[in-house]
Amino acid sequence: MCAWLTTWWERWRRDSDNWQNLHTYFKPIVMRFFISWFAAAPIVALLARDYSWFVQLPFTWWVLWFASIAYSGAFLLYSFFCPSFVKLYPNARAYEERLHSPRYIVWQCYYYLRSGTKPGADKLKKRLVQKGYALLQNDEAGKNLTTDPIKPKVEKDGTITWFELGGNVYMLSISEHESEEKVRDIFWELLARNAQQSTVARTLAWTLLLVALLLVAWSVIENIISALDLIIG
Repeated sequence: MCAWLTTWWERWRRDSDNWQNLHTYFKPIVMRFFISWFAAAPIVALLARDYSWFVQLPFTWWVLWFASIAYSGAFLLYSFFCPSFVKLYPNARAYEERLHSPRYIVWQCYYYLRSGTKPGADKLKKRLVQKGYALLQNDEAGKNLTTDPIKPKVEKDGTITWFELGGNVYMLSISEHESEEKVRDIFWELLARNAQQSTVARTLAWTLLLVALLLVAWSVIENIISALDLIIG
């Protein structure tokens, strides 16, 4: 049992709690349910109080109201803290549907290396080097390079950026004729790094979403019990 929990926790912290997995819960059909109940709950409560002889709710109205508040909090955290890269491209298909040039992935790497967390940026650099996508340079291209990467340059043979890792300068170059597999693999590395940012906000968003779902489950159970009482009684 402990081994199973350990494995589940490791997988959750590595993949499942990432920002892109929250994207599914904020689709319009789900949002409409919570936001509509948030607005309608006070009216329903007044009707149930003043016209109790006519309006009988099969569930506790304020439970769903608190669920809508928790959901709204999770959505606000997602809106403010989820990286725009994840919102635009929650998966490889979303990225490919934009029909970007293969060169565009170089710009995305540059943006992340400039604005991402240092641990995330270092990990992305290491992955690019380990997989052979970024090559060690011995020329003057990165002579004055500091911790920030060089703004990509568009050249005939590809779009190029340089970055520093371990005191060495590496070059990432992608051309128009780059393989889909290479671009997709770099995309997944970028998505993983972006999706793991803002740990505290991400954890709180997941917690609020779980609270919302549990409260909805509570209301569903109340509804079922009420229906069974009517049927059996």
